[in-house]
Amino acid sequence: MKNLDAIVANPIDREGAGFGSNTNQGIFLDAGGRQLDIPSCSKLEMAHHLWDFAISVISYQLSVQ
Repeated sequence: MKNLDAIVANPIDREGAGFGSNTNQGIFLDAGGRQLDIPSCSKLEMAHHLWDFAISVISYQLSVQ
């Protein structure tokens, strides 16, 4: 176990995802078991999704302390 608050996994073997592409997709997971699947989108949109997810993870952690 990595003891992470959250992690993002993106498929590097799919066309239009990862390095060398203008788009990406991924799955965001947090330690509480929440999962957010992001379909193929621009890397800028992916960054916005990532920030939104990170904010929700932090907000949740602060609310349960």
